[in-house]
Amino acid sequence: MKLQVVKETPFERPTLATGALLPIEPLEESAWSLGSAYTQYDQDGAIRWELLSTKLKEYFFPSFGLEIARHDLNLKREDVQLVVGEGILMGAQKISTDASGRVLINYAGPSQTFPTYSAAAVMHGEIPPATFKDKIVLIGTTALGTSDIHITPYAQMPGIEKQASVVENILHNNFLVREELVKIFNAALVFLCCIIALIYLPRLHASAGALFTALFIFAYLSVTQYLFTHQHLWIDIVAPTTAIFLLYTSITAYRFFTEERRARKIKAMFSSYTTEKVVDELLQHPQLAELGGVHRQVTVLFSDVRSFTTFSESRSPEEVVSILNEFLSAMTEVILAWDGTLDKFVGDEIMAFWGAPAAQKEHVALAFCCSLSMMNRMTEMKSDWLARDMKPFQIGIGLNSGDVVVGNIGCAGKKMDYTIIGDTVNLGARVEALTRNYHNFVMITEFTFQQLTPFLTTNADGTYAITMPQGKFDAIHIKPLEAVKVKGKDHAVMVYEVALQHWGTPDN
Repeated sequence: MKLQVVKETPFERPTLATGALLPIEPLEESAWSLGSAYTQYDQDGAIRWELLSTKLKEYFFPSFGLEIARHDLNLKREDVQLVVGEGILMGAQKISTDASGRVLINYAGPSQTFPTYSAAAVMHGEIPPATFKDKIVLIGTTALGTSDIHITPYAQMPGIEKQASVVENILHNNFLVREELVKIFNAALVFLCCIIALIYLPRLHASAGALFTALFIFAYLSVTQYLFTHQHLWIDIVAPTTAIFLLYTSITAYRFFTEERRARKIKAMFSSYTTEKVVDELLQHPQLAELGGVHRQVTVLFSDVRSFTTFSESRSPEEVVSILNEFLSAMTEVILAWDGTLDKFVGDEIMAFWGAPAAQKEHVALAFCCSLSMMNRMTEMKSDWLARDMKPFQIGIGLNSGDVVVGNIGCAGKKMDYTIIGDTVNLGARVEALTRNYHNFVMITEFTFQQLTPFLTTNADGTYAITMPQGKFDAIHIKPLEAVKVKGKDHAVMVYEVALQHWGTPDN
């Protein structure tokens, strides 16, 4: 009954028995062979492995199923040889085992997969003898009350049916395969999954990342299922799929908190500059708010109070601050209503621009309409101030369009301003100053007028109309003045006067 050992390996970990429980004497004496029926259970209580060899003292003994298969194959005892830690040679075939001499049982199916007959029916002659001709017949208990009912990956089944699957596996050498190298493969696979996830997941949005993770897991499960059912190869699914899922969850959580922090930072930075719509676009495309400067095509607006020094001298500081805050608040509401970005207040001067931080194709039209709205609002405020026995003041507005550098400029960590710089800005400030010389309210440059033309509709009387989602203006007078040479410019620039009839004429 002992196995002939032909080779030992340095990686062997044979299963050691401390003793043997033999059958009752009549059965032992009549048996033509004995085999070990020792059963190992996994942590969940199921039987997945079969010990083909067990070491007792210095000898190795075959399992019950191995002896049944040997007799069915008409092999002599010396034809079955043990390579400890590798496998068993049965004539010309080799059954591979792990270092402990175990094999993974490839169960033929659930209970009753193999034909089962009642022992009483056989003894009473109810089963024809030809039923068992040239068959291997295993006899065992199947009643639930016996101690030979076990848990398998399928369900509960009698131990004798488990032995039937083992004998079938040996005869056809179709055990499941879980070699020692599979452990290394699983570790490598987990590492590979993590690398793939780290490369691709950060580049994807949350929904796309979820889809990628789901498809990856589905593909992996499909491949492992195919290998299991068609190649009898058992590859771990829990570790790799759990790793990729946890990695996706971790990356998503990290991005959620970092993006939320970045969103709060961007919102705090720009909420006082521009409208909620523009801030929302920045939150969707945070790269638009990166530090540093980028080139943009914008329209810049300058507004300034005329003779503010004279206005201030005749009033108390508290009164000046109150009316200035009222004026700046009203103008800020108008600028934000027209999706403008409020750059700064310099005393009584206002600077705003369109076309940044988010690109605006209609930046010229928005800025132009905003200047008209500002003057309309000033007309209303003048009436209110007169009703309150307060002397109103006048403002001038200048517009210019062109290329600028826009970004956060200043001292990092100390003082930063989101602003625009460039010759376009300087010219816009110069044009606003020219409103005093030409005694008008709003002036634009030829660069602004050229880009504004596609948005204008010409009326029969030669005036213009413009319609935007925020509002409509009609009977707009746009009159070319002259080409002027402003300070800092080598070439003369044509300037235009813009007016609506109800504005009247500036007092100064």
